Amino acid sequence: MKVLIVLFAITVAAAEPARDFYTAYKNLKFEGLPNKAQLDKLAPHMSTGMRNAIKSAQALQAKCMNKFPTDKPMWIEGDLFTSNFEGFTSFKVGESDNTKAIVEFEYVEKGQKVVWKDKLLFVREKGKLVIDDVRFGRTEGFTSGYGESLRKSLGGTGCE
Repeated sequence: MKVLIVLFAITVAAAEPARDFYTAYKNLKFEGLPNKAQLDKLAPHMSTGMRNAIKSAQALQAKCMNKFPTDKPMWIEGDLFTSNFEGFTSFKVGESDNTKAIVEFEYVEKGQKVVWKDKLLFVREKGKLVIDDVRFGRTEGFTSGYGESLRKSLGGTGCE
């Protein structure tokens, strides 16, 4: 009996941190890269690697904005944490284990509904599951434009 309880706890482990992250994110209401205050609020839900990737992208974005002030810089608009450019109006966490959670999103505007699934990848840091990457699942329509993975998209090379 104890073994089954432990297995159940591991199986649903990523569902709660996924729910907590998207609830916090939705309440912040921003596009593109988070600013420092927004990142500080989301940081407890993210791995060190994810936070560092975002900070590097922020620095690169600032550099590009200074170098080309009339151009629209990378990561300035769109939903960074889902594969739909306009974001989401609701979500629910589906299948999860101790390394991933599948999140089903819905975006409704003017009676039109779009549904898709993204996958959150987790690592354990300081005894807690935290998000290490987002694998974008929506491939058609008005996607976020950030490719297949958030971490890959944040690895921009510059604004030469």
